Parts: sequence; C-alpha cells; structure tokens
Amino acid sequence: MKTKTIALLGIALIGGSTAFAQKSKVISAFNYNKSFQRDKDCSELKKGITAIESAANESSTNTWAKTYYYGGNLYFNALTAAPEECRASIPNALDKSMEFYTKMLKYNVEDNESIKNADLNTEAGRAMLKNVISNKQTKYEDSDWHRDVMGYKIPVMANAYINKGVEAFQNKDPKGALENFETSIYLTELNNRIDTLAIYNSALAAENSQQYDKALKYYSKLIELNHEGAKVYGYKAALYRKMGDTTSAVSTIQEGRKAYPEDKALIIEELDYYLQTGKSVEALKNLDLAISKDPENSLLVFARGTIHDKMENFEKAEADYKKALELKPDYFDAAYNLGAMYFNQAAVYNNKANELNYKETTKIKEATAKAQEYFAKAKGPLKKAHEIDPSDRATMDSLMKVYINEGDNENYKIMKAKLTGK
Repeated sequence: MKTKTIALLGIALIGGSTAFAQKSKVISAFNYNKSFQRDKDCSELKKGITAIESAANESSTNTWAKTYYYGGNLYFNALTAAPEECRASIPNALDKSMEFYTKMLKYNVEDNESIKNADLNTEAGRAMLKNVISNKQTKYEDSDWHRDVMGYKIPVMANAYINKGVEAFQNKDPKGALENFETSIYLTELNNRIDTLAIYNSALAAENSQQYDKALKYYSKLIELNHEGAKVYGYKAALYRKMGDTTSAVSTIQEGRKAYPEDKALIIEELDYYLQTGKSVEALKNLDLAISKDPENSLLVFARGTIHDKMENFEKAEADYKKALELKPDYFDAAYNLGAMYFNQAAVYNNKANELNYKETTKIKEATAKAQEYFAKAKGPLKKAHEIDPSDRATMDSLMKVYINEGDNENYKIMKAKLTGK
C-alpha cells in the first residue's frame, strides 16, 4: 500500500510542476515585455512571445485573462513599438494582437461563465462577446486591463485593419480587403461604435469580389445610417442591375426618391427607367422636376422635347429643342430632331394632299401650303445639324428631299454628291 501511495504522490508532484512551469512562463512573458519596452531589444520581445504562446496552449493557463493580456501586449508592441526590422520579422502581430486581446476580454469577465466558452471565430461568439461587454453591469477580474484594451488597443487595431484592407484593395485583392474591413467593423462594434468608412469600404470590396449579398447588406446598412445620403441608393440600385435584378433596382431608386425627393441624380435614374419602359407621362413628371433643379441642363431639356415629340405635343417639343440648342449651340441631336419633326409634319400634309379627291382643290391647296411651310422650317435646323456633323447621312438625305421640294437643283446636286460621292 505504501508503494502505491508514494507513486500517486509522485504523479501529483509531476503534474503540479508542469502547471507551475506554465504559470512561470506567463510571468516571464510579462518581464520580457518590460525589458523590450526599456531596451527595444527584439530578442526579448520574441522570447516573450515564445513563452506566452506556450502558456496559451496549456490547460493550466489558457483560460487566464492574464495570459492573453500579457500576450496581447507583446504582439501589440511588435505592431506599434518595435523597430522596423523587428516588426517585419513578426508579420502576424496584428492578427495575434486581436486574437489575444479579444480572448482576454472574454476570460476577464467575472460574472458570466457562458462567455468563456464562446468561439470568437464565429459570428455567434463575437455577438455574444459584444453583448456581454456592452452591458454596463458586467463585472471584470481586472477593470484596468479592460479599460486599456477597449479604450486604446481596440481603436488602434481597428484602424490598422482599415489600412491593411486598403492596401489589399489597391493590390487587386478585394476578398482579402473585405476580410480586413469586416474585422475592423467587428472591433469597432465591440466599443458600441459604428465606423461608416469601414462599412462603405466593405460594400465596395464585397461588390468587387462578387460577394453581392454582403455588398447589398452593407449598402443597406449605410442607407440605415444615412451615410452619403441619396448616393448610396444609386450604388445599391447599380449593383442590382449588375446582378440582373431590374425590379429591385427600380424599387431601390423609388425608395431613394421617397427619402430624397429633390435629389437630381435619383430623379434622372428613375427617369431612365421610365424612358426605357415607355412610361411617357411619368417620365415627363420626372423631367419637369429635374429641369426645375437644373434648368441649364441641355440634355434634360432635349429629353423632354423627345417625349413631347413622341406624344405629338409639337409646340412643346419645338420649344424644348430650341431651348436645348440655345443652351448648347453645337447640339447635333437637338438640331436634327427639330428639323426631322418639321420634315415629318410636312410629309403628313403632303400625304393628306395626295389622299384628297382631286375635286377638293381648296383643301389640297391648304394641305400643300402647310407642307411647304414645314419643309421651309425644316431646312434651317437640318442645315445646322449638317454643319455640326457633316458626315451624318440621315441629315444629308433629308436635306436633299427639302431641296427637291423647293426646286433648288443646285443645292440638291451638292448634297447628293456629298451623300453618294458622285
């Protein structure tokens, strides 16, 4: 019996010796860090890291808040205080700082055992940590450690992840950029704060890495936060169009219009949809509003003219085409459309005259006179269009017909030669 008792005691002593050794490593790590802070000797920093990594992998010390606080400090110093050559030799310092400090935060909680089993590599675990430390009633083993990490270390690391994400984005690695931006968001949210820059960067990185669901999530978050105002609705709608989801794109623009009814960009976005789908009445309403915001915009005025033209509101179309030319004298489309509108009206009266009974001489003369009037009106803007773009064949063809109608053989031959090369 005595032999067995002695053997059991021996086992107990050996186990206790191992635990003591690991605890000693935590203290050694602390001392190595102090030595590094004093002398900036990289070898001391690395000795400290070796010691603390060993302690973090042993059951006797891997649930100590102290282990992770001291380890976080070593890696944080490698990140922020080490000479350049030393810092380069510890390339994982940022990730390890975050790993150690966030573990310190969960093991430092005194009155919530469930958080100590949380897996901080999962969204659920991270959400649990955030909820626990955002509770003002939570008690900590060491409040000074908590304040140091939350007040100073976390913001520095969050900013470092932003910079790392930007570097990855510039190096054409949007997926890597997103991972860094999302880590920055997580760290910032631990402090119950919101970094709209990190969210915006995440949206861009997610879109560029074709993680569209994440991009939509971040654009929606920016809308919720009212970041960048109306612009984000446009970004989100553009992403929906890229995804081939026109319905959601239109819905997003219309939501934006409700939130920002006076925003010119959203008005034009919605206008584009109405124009593409042939909703002329709705398009006119948007154009009237857009022009009231930007009356010197020749493109908007011209667009309204085309809708009036299509709806046969010729007087309003004429006014808009002329206004567009006034705003932009070299506006080919405005000059051509005005001439074409007159030309088409002339053709309508010509056809009317041809369809009348030959005995209805008065009506024939009236229709013919109207046709001549509109042919004469067409000549000026068509010549203007030809001056702006001498190579446009449709303009030359229309002018030839105007000259034939006028009996102007000389100009007809000139225009024919330009058109046919003969």
